[in-house]
Amino acid sequence: MPYTVGAKETLAALKEKSIKTYLLSAGLSQVAQRVQEETGTNGYTANTLIVEGGVLTGEAEVNVAFYNKDKHLPQILQRFNVTQNECAAVGDDPTLIPLFKKVALAIAFNPISKAVERNAHITIKSKDLRKILPHLLENNGN
Repeated sequence: MPYTVGAKETLAALKEKSIKTYLLSAGLSQVAQRVQEETGTNGYTANTLIVEGGVLTGEAEVNVAFYNKDKHLPQILQRFNVTQNECAAVGDDPTLIPLFKKVALAIAFNPISKAVERNAHITIKSKDLRKILPHLLENNGN
């Protein structure tokens, strides 16, 4: 899976400013783990394919169900010792809407629906993820 244009640079810029990043995905942990290893994000939560005896069983451990990403927010906030008012979320799909409603800054990046756009504080339509940086850095006092 290719990265969004500017994704690695965006994560590097946030890391340089000591801003913590966390991947919260209803996708697979194998992908999230790879992204974490390649980009240096501060953690991830995703769903895990179940393997028994070195063989995929066809089942998955659902750690992040669709439309409940906000349920993970308290654990993430506690892990980094921050409040909701110090937290931002960036995404494109409706699974982010509950989370968008609980964070201080919700950025819809190329939202796939009008509902996502309506529930975000900021909407950015660009091929380059670096376009989110001014908003994140401005709100971080950098």
